[in-house]
Amino acid sequence: MSKKGRSKGDKPEAETDSVQMANEELRAKLTNIQIEFQQEKSKVGKLRERLQEAKLEREQEQRRHTAYISELKAKLHEEKT
Repeated sequence: MSKKGRSKGDKPEAETDSVQMANEELRAKLTNIQIEFQQEKSKVGKLRERLQEAKLEREQEQRRHTAYISELKAKLHEEKT
């Protein structure tokens, strides 16, 4: 069997260039995806904060209403007696 004049590790320059270009494109895509991911993480963090604030407001409102209902029940009880 004869060798083709290249060793196993040698690749034609055009093939190497295309692989490098593909690698650069993939790196660029990865960078863009990482940026998008960070933006989405930031959005999720802000939404979580808003959710916590909404929960807190709801709890406070529920406490106010519970206190108001207790007052009304007390008044009703007074009026009955």
